[in-house]
Amino acid sequence: MPQLDDYFQQLQQRRTAGEPLRRLKDLTGLNYASDEVTCEDHYTNPYQGREYAGDGLSYRGRHGALEVMTIALEDVLGRNPARLQRMVQADREMFDLVMGLLYYYDLH
Repeated sequence: MPQLDDYFQQLQQRRTAGEPLRRLKDLTGLNYASDEVTCEDHYTNPYQGREYAGDGLSYRGRHGALEVMTIALEDVLGRNPARLQRMVQADREMFDLVMGLLYYYDLH
């Protein structure tokens, strides 16, 4: 769904305007590669703002913020009440967006 992807790319750009890319390994202390970077914004998980370079990624030739929606859906549908509650409290914009998309998808 290229139009939906475009929307999330624009959302990432709006939410992270002026923020530098940071290495995921520095933010999380986990063993990410040095070139795995994110714009952390106020996402509930720094990985949600991960930015992919155009380095041969096989996602229809696209690059950019490909985890914004993935992590949001995991938070809402992943059967983890703590993650859902954290999203509702810390990132209501993302929660409302996911719920709207699920409602729209269910109707169409």
